[in-house]
Amino acid sequence: MYSVTLYRENAFTLVELLVVVAILAILSSLAVPSYRDYMERSQLSSAVQKLYSTLMLAQAESYKSKSTARLCPLDLRVDKQLDNRQCESNIAKKVDWANGWILWLDRDNGGYADFDGMSEIVRVNQPNKHISMIWNNNVQPQYKSNGLGAQAGSFLFCSSSGKYAKKVVLNVIGRPHVMELPKGCS
Repeated sequence: MYSVTLYRENAFTLVELLVVVAILAILSSLAVPSYRDYMERSQLSSAVQKLYSTLMLAQAESYKSKSTARLCPLDLRVDKQLDNRQCESNIAKKVDWANGWILWLDRDNGGYADFDGMSEIVRVNQPNKHISMIWNNNVQPQYKSNGLGAQAGSFLFCSSSGKYAKKVVLNVIGRPHVMELPKGCS
């Protein structure tokens, strides 16, 4: 009346385990470069979107507040003595805007962020180490009190490898649009 049940152990042999490990190694060697490319494209798109939204905000704020909205590159700090001369000299040196930028309203149109109640910081964008971003004009991007842009120009965005690139073009009236550059940064 006793019944004996034989249990078969469910296990892998060493050969089966080695085959599975080899297949995983091959698949991961194919997936890692694709993931790296995906991350580069994603970081580039994120940076472009941040700038695009800042430009749209600058246009809206300038019209709403009836004052000049100015964009200026940063060096990881908000300088309370920020003025157009500093900003223009940074831009003329083709400083990398990926180190961050500031959007501020120059309410008295004096070209100087004097923080006496006449200027207001609207947005500060922090750096992105994985891209480069260069403005091609020696005059800072700005919107006049009527919401129109003060000049045309473009921002060139390059991924860390240079394989991917986008351009944000600011037309004469200040409307930004994004262009894909299929050849990357050359």
